[in-house]
Amino acid sequence: METIIRRFSPKEKEKEKEKEEKDEKSKDKKEPIKTRSKSKNDEEEEEDEQELVQGKPKGNSKNIKTKK
Repeated sequence: METIIRRFSPKEKEKEKEKEEKDEKSKDKKEPIKTRSKSKNDEEEEEDEQELVQGKPKGNSKNIKTKK
């Protein structure tokens, strides 16, 4: 088998190095996880879930008025 020896000019070497660096950087970059912004309704649902987990009654106890 013949081995092919490829010789680069200095400019080509620089271009090859730049390509390799770009490839490495692109591999390192992770795509950010796309999430939708939370609406007020979503936040309320999360609070309700947390209250259920903690054993608190569902609902807003701050606004409940009791008659004496």
